Amino acid sequence: MQDKDIYERKGYNKNWEYYPEYVQGYFMSLKTYFLGHYSEEEGFIPSKALNILTKIYKYWIAETDIDGYR
Repeated sequence: MQDKDIYERKGYNKNWEYYPEYVQGYFMSLKTYFLGHYSEEEGFIPSKALNILTKIYKYWIAETDIDGYR
């Protein structure tokens, strides 16, 4: 998760009143993952970060036999 390309890199929120800053900007020092984009031809295309997070969730579900996350 240290690859710079998996983050949005939009910068810190300076004004919480305006879109897209309050959605894409950093919350405090937490960076936002780039989860993918939508293409007219292919539909939703997941990013590298989403694929990594999916593997992490699948691992913990298999390891601990949990039913889901909150």
